[in-house]
Amino acid sequence: MARIDGGELLVRALAAEGVEVVFSISDISQARLLRSAQSAGMQIVGPRHESAGVHMADAWARSTGRVAVVVGAGGPGVANMVPGLICAWMEGIPLIAIGTQRVRRSVHALRRGRFQFGPQVDVVRPVT
Repeated sequence: MARIDGGELLVRALAAEGVEVVFSISDISQARLLRSAQSAGMQIVGPRHESAGVHMADAWARSTGRVAVVVGAGGPGVANMVPGLICAWMEGIPLIAIGTQRVRRSVHALRRGRFQFGPQVDVVRPVT
């Protein structure tokens, strides 16, 4: 049996919900996810900043009435999405925000100040 990674499983679930567009700043931690999304026929829209990506996804959801998806890099990328998440959450906008993380063996670096790490779940918990 062929192996399926987490990105492919996530894309299958999003496709089953009718997702057509993913807003994301491309990052190595998102490569498999975005490649799977493109293979599934989803359009990838690349904003210049994660905060802009959330606001773009929010506007897309409001104008189409469909669920929007935004993907941000781990750590500071997820933190940058918080202002837009607050707006979407307070207005009841159907928006899925995905924060990626580097491979598990690198997660131990979180407490050693490595690049692009941070307590993602703790950051977004109050606004989700």
